[in-house]
Amino acid sequence: MAVASTNAWKVDIEDTIINAVRSQFKSTLPVFRSRDNQIRGNQFAILKGDNSSSDNNMYAKISDNYNLTIEFFMLDRTRNENTVKRFFKTVSRLEEVIYSLLEINPTYKPEVSSINYDDDQINGYRTAIFNVNIRSVR
Repeated sequence: MAVASTNAWKVDIEDTIINAVRSQFKSTLPVFRSRDNQIRGNQFAILKGDNSSSDNNMYAKISDNYNLTIEFFMLDRTRNENTVKRFFKTVSRLEEVIYSLLEINPTYKPEVSSINYDDDQINGYRTAIFNVNIRSVR
């Protein structure tokens, strides 16, 4: 008999993050799962699952830590004070969504280890890169 396996991190965490961002921002911020950066509109986010690690491989089948990256892109050609405020407001809302995952699924503890900002990295886009570490609390 064949046994079906699923990636618990993809199902439990990545899909939960994507659904939470989509419900918070509706259609104003599309979220994609990808390994490469493709320009997909005026503002969008890309979720990249990096790696997972287990503290003890002898008994743990599911790893204890999962590292992922959320990259937020916003087109900013005017470069004025209002667009900078809008950029950081959206970044703040994204960070709030990540920490709200603790309320959605209390068995995982998300932590934003760093947020890196780049200006005009790709054709006039401002970017914020969230490095997120999620621990299993089981």
